[in-house]
Formats: sequence, C-alpha cells, structure tokens
Amino acid sequence: MTPDGSERPLFHDGQSLGAADFRTEQRYFETLFTGLNHALHLSGIAQGLEVTVGQRPGSLEVAPGVAIDDAGRALILTETRLVDVVGEPGQALFILITSAEQPTSLTSESGEFGYKRFLLEPRIELSALGVAQGASEVVLGKVFLDARGDVERVDPRVRQASGTRVGSVTFASGDVPEQESPRLEADRSQSASSVLVASVDSATFTGALLVTGTLRVNREFPHAQLDVESTRSQILAVRDTRTALLLDNQG
Repeated sequence: MTPDGSERPLFHDGQSLGAADFRTEQRYFETLFTGLNHALHLSGIAQGLEVTVGQRPGSLEVAPGVAIDDAGRALILTETRLVDVVGEPGQALFILITSAEQPTSLTSESGEFGYKRFLLEPRIELSALGVAQGASEVVLGKVFLDARGDVERVDPRVRQASGTRVGSVTFASGDVPEQESPRLEADRSQSASSVLVASVDSATFTGALLVTGTLRVNREFPHAQLDVESTRSQILAVRDTRTALLLDNQG
C-alpha cells in the first residue's frame, strides 16, 4: 500500500483487516477530495466566517462558515468562535484560519489507552505578518488595536474570497445543445496576455458598464481608446425620444 493516497483496499469476505487498511481507505478519499478542491477552487472564504468585535473586552467573534486552503482542505467552522486578542498597543494583526485536527475520545477498550477519533476543528490565529505557523492560511480580516491595546475595529477589506478555477464555462439550459449554448473561455493563444473569449449570439447588460482600458468594436488592433470599425452607413447613434447624435461613415 502506498502512502500517497493513490490506492484503496479491495474488500472481500473473510479478509483480515487492520487499522492500517482503514487508514489507507481514508487517505484515498481525503486525497481525492482535496485534489478536486485544489484543482477546481482558489483558496479563500467560500461562505460566512465574518469577524466582528466581541462583546467581551479584548476579543473577536468569528461566525460559522467554510473556507478552502491552498492544499484543497475544507476549513469548516460549525459554531461561533470567540478569540482573545493579544498584541501591542497600536498594532494591526491579520486574522487567519488554518486547518487543524486533534485526537479525541480517549478509551481503553482494547486494553490499552488510545484515542478513537480525530476532531477536525480549524484554528484561528492572529499574525502581524499575515502568515500562519506551519500551515496554509486563509485571511479573514485585520484587527486594529488602540493606544491601550484594546480592540478598536476590524477591517474586512483584506478578506480572502474563494474562487473557481476553470478553463471554460458553458451556460447550458434545458434541451439546448451544448454547442449552441453561450460559452466563456480563457485563451492565451492570441497574445502574451490573458484573453477572455465570449461565444454568444448577443449579450445584454443591466446596470452600469465600466471598461478600463481600450474598447474596440470589429477591430483587432486599435488605434484609439475607443476604436470602432463598421461597414454600415450609420456607425453611432445616441437617442432618447429623438436622435441627439448621429455619426455616419462620412464622419
């Protein structure tokens, strides 16, 4: 049996099994789970885990939630965690969540004392550098201490949100064939920079559209901030109840 999680036991009647066999099976599914998480998700907060100033002086409260670390491990906090804040006056500390497990359920059923379970319970740490000790961390926020060393406020803007890692996304709906469905795809073949290609018949935006950089229409290599190439007689029309601005192909 290999220690990397690539094998799992094949059970059959009359087989003699030991603790190592069950550990191998657990390791297989753990490797499968974390491998998929690592391949499909970016580390960060998936849900909850909001941090607020605690009711008790010098404390923080971390709400229940889920995060994924760099190794693909799920960090699940099932109930609100109270965290004591210890730091220097005026200091700013990052609030981190890391994976942790500890043995529990001590027993002597086999004639010797030993633990029957592992409790998977993430650890909450405070770090001035934003780096956890010996573990892969996810940033939940930043706490600022006042001149007396008491908790002044929590800054949520540094929170690390989880994301999805995909090469393409197809928006399939109902019985529409997949090849006819809208599609977003990352393409680096056209240039050295990343290009997002949208394959759609039409796109509708509701709300404000902000474009930072160059906007080009029907032109691969733009010569201006807004570069429109058209074979129509009317290239640009701005109207409300009547036409306010009309730009034709004669300029």
